[in-house]
Parts: sequence; structure tokens; C-alpha cells
Amino acid sequence: MPAPANCPLDIEEEAWLQEVLPRFRGSPSADKPNIMKDIQIEFRKEFPYPDDQDTYWRKEVKDYLYENGRERTAKDMKRWMHSSSYRDVIAFYKKDEVKREQGENGIEDYQPAVNRVIEKLTPAERKAFGETLKQWEEEGVPVQVQQA
Repeated sequence: MPAPANCPLDIEEEAWLQEVLPRFRGSPSADKPNIMKDIQIEFRKEFPYPDDQDTYWRKEVKDYLYENGRERTAKDMKRWMHSSSYRDVIAFYKKDEVKREQGENGIEDYQPAVNRVIEKLTPAERKAFGETLKQWEEEGVPVQVQQA
């Protein structure tokens, strides 16, 4: 027989645990340790294993119950609540130029650096960034921007 660490739950064991899972889920938090012990004992009766593997299988059952014991509902994607501006679009796509304009100065020179970059934009770039802003407003801000 292989070592216990190489014996994950098989299909029958997992199906049995799925059947008893509602009992674990429905119990109050204070009763969960006792319910878990009862389930571990029932598991041992249902699926006999050698005594030297008792600790391993008790841990497997406990892990399964705690990993699957809470019903999770799918949440909507996080909505970007910050309204974007023309400056945000330019600051994101031209961040290297803004850093060059800012130089070694601190945060106090960031807004003037963005202003200098905006002044240097060509009409075609201004139009492209305006279209990008409209796209952000319609479809939402890209994830890379939200994480930046």
C-alpha cells in the first residue's frame, strides 16, 4: 500500500464527505469541532484504514470539511469607483515621459510634469487619448490601470 501522503481522497470518499457536508455547514461554530470528530469516526467506519494512518486520514477529513464547509457566493467584479479624466489617461500611457519631466523632484512636481507632457502632445495624440477616455467611460477602466 502506498504511503498515506500519496493517497488523496478517492471518488467514493469525496462523495461520502459531500453527503455529510450539509451537517457540518449547518452546525453552529461552537459545535463544529464535535461534529467534525463525529464525521471523522463515521468516515473511519465507512472506509476502514490501518491504525498507523489514523492521524493522516483524520487530517484529510478535517481539511476537506474546513476547505469546503463554507458556501461561497460569486461576487460581482469590483467596480472601479474612481471617475477617470483626460489627465489620468495621459498620465498612464505617458508615464515614462512624466517621470522624465518630473526628474528627481518629489511628488510636488508630478502635476506640473503631467501639464508639461500634455502641452507637448500633438493634435493626433490628443484625439487618440480623448477616444481612449470615452472607451474607459463606456467599458470601464482596464485592470492594469486599476492595479497601477
